[in-house]
Amino acid sequence: MQISQIPEVSRESYANMYGPTTGDKIRLGDTDLYAEIEKDFAVYGDECVFGGGKVLRDGMGQATGYPTSCCLDTVITNAVIIDYTGIYKADIGIKGGNIVAIGKAGNPDVMDCITTLVGGGTGPADGTRATTCTPAPFQMQLMLQSTDGLPINTGFTGKGNSAKPEGLVEIIKAGAMGLKLHEDWGSTPSAIDNCLTVADAYDIQVTFMIPFL
Repeated sequence: MQISQIPEVSRESYANMYGPTTGDKIRLGDTDLYAEIEKDFAVYGDECVFGGGKVLRDGMGQATGYPTSCCLDTVITNAVIIDYTGIYKADIGIKGGNIVAIGKAGNPDVMDCITTLVGGGTGPADGTRATTCTPAPFQMQLMLQSTDGLPINTGFTGKGNSAKPEGLVEIIKAGAMGLKLHEDWGSTPSAIDNCLTVADAYDIQVTFMIPFL
């Protein structure tokens, strides 16, 4: 039986997918200055990337069953950070509108070296960009406040991709008019069933995002 060779990813391909890593140099704008990445907090093989068929999905890079209180509102993944402590690449965690953590984001149930839990994504999205649903109660609060003075009826959907009910219940109580299941977050059978069950209990609607075939 022939054993297949373990595939290797070139530094260029890796940088295009996950950003520069330790030892890589990046040019600062249109200057002749270069910054070398001194440390990468990412764990090779467990990098967090959002998008269709990527890592930040329910039960994969996204943690399931954790209360909002111990999850972030927003994560900026694979960011290059330059300050007085050095030049490094890391995930940036935002909670309550403030940066609260810099390190490795992800799901501690399936990944090693996790310093920060990922519970969701962003608040408002322009048009049909991203997944057009709000995962965190704090973001829902800001969305409702920002539209309170408008002379129209406004409703916002909460993120529905979770195999556990706690996070969905919290976003509903924060003011979500419905829940949305989006394939980019991992619409697994357990996530779909849980979302429909919670929505039925609270008598709200669920929006399904159907992937383009």
